[in-house]
Amino acid sequence: AVLAFSVSSIILLARTMASVAGLESAKPEEVGISSERLQRFKEHFEAATDGTGRFKGLPRIPGAVLAVMRKGKLCHLSASGKRDIEKGLPMEPDTIFRIYSLTKLVTSVAVLQLYERGFFQLDDPLHEILPQFKDMYANETPNGVIQPYRAKTPISIRHLLTHTSGFSYGSFDPSPVGQYYKESGIDESPSSADTLEQFADKMSNVVLKFEPGSGFNYGVSTDILGRVVEVLSGKSLADYFSENILGPLGMVDTGFFVEPSKADRVCTMYEMGPDNKLQPSAPVFGADTPTQQRPFQSGGAGLFSTVPDQLKLFAMLANKGELGGARILGTATVEFMTRNHLPGGKDAAQMHGQMADFAHMRGLGWGLGVAVVLSPEFGDFCSDGTYFWQGVGSTFYFHDPKKELTGVAFSQFMPCVSPLVRGLRADLRSLVQQALVE
Repeated sequence: AVLAFSVSSIILLARTMASVAGLESAKPEEVGISSERLQRFKEHFEAATDGTGRFKGLPRIPGAVLAVMRKGKLCHLSASGKRDIEKGLPMEPDTIFRIYSLTKLVTSVAVLQLYERGFFQLDDPLHEILPQFKDMYANETPNGVIQPYRAKTPISIRHLLTHTSGFSYGSFDPSPVGQYYKESGIDESPSSADTLEQFADKMSNVVLKFEPGSGFNYGVSTDILGRVVEVLSGKSLADYFSENILGPLGMVDTGFFVEPSKADRVCTMYEMGPDNKLQPSAPVFGADTPTQQRPFQSGGAGLFSTVPDQLKLFAMLANKGELGGARILGTATVEFMTRNHLPGGKDAAQMHGQMADFAHMRGLGWGLGVAVVLSPEFGDFCSDGTYFWQGVGSTFYFHDPKKELTGVAFSQFMPCVSPLVRGLRADLRSLVQQALVE
């Protein structure tokens, strides 16, 4: 089994050299990883696909593309299962995924590029850039009956980057504020008919869940930042991404829609059917026609991408802002980005944060666009300072700076907060970390 894995690794790495330009590759042992132990990572996700082992006869995902980088070198890339079960199409390393909230990482990088150019300071009021956000109302109690009062603290750029602005996601928020979003006709999904400008105008009239800076609530803050990028740069978000991030990094399969010539590479989104079998998901939160060019360039959830493309972005951050001669951010900026920025060094639980993604948020902080592990209390097998994020369609990523270790697992199951697949995020951490031998 070890020999077979080594041969397959060589084949996969050869393909990687051609498809992931700008990344160096290495055999696992060359970067302190055991090939034999890494096989457990691959076999685990294959079991999740087949419904074997601990998954007790219930397939959880259609398949997965997995990747591991250590010390800046790609040492594993594999694909298993199907990208389209009904058509029998295999999952492949260049399969295209709806990455949903991993889009936030790209938007946050764009915002920090503008920060580096002196367009704003992090604590500057948002209304200095988008005047419609000057006089906002907040709710007396975050999850209680709506009793609005004029907010005393203006929303800042830092609030948006750390999800402490008071904005929410109506689609996932059962509170009265979430219901208010729905009743107000706010569609925060990537399939929205609004432009970013129109979306921002609508959001300027909502009631915030709390006084800006006083709580943590995951929401549409990064979509508002997408509009900030458009206004400050004078470009559409898509054009800004292309010229300043995607193009320089060679991310040729990433965008707000999929070119028709690439449509057959898109992975179908799945959900669990009533017969406990995977079935194509209904159009939930923008899981619609990939080749459709939509007016809403969602900075929070709109991108399609591949694992090889995302590896370039992840490697750039791991390498402190540079990859293959393309400098995207300054070294100090990446270090600053990936620190905890919640006020007073608090974790998200101390900010009354709750997310269906996690059993709790103790020991979890938030940087400028990424979640940051502060202590073992969070429960994941990783070093303090590990940063990560994921997409609601089950696309998972982490980077452990102390161990110079990056793990990636992309699939398409909606939603990733389902008990059926939620544990795969932590499994990614533990199965990659346990393969380290030096």
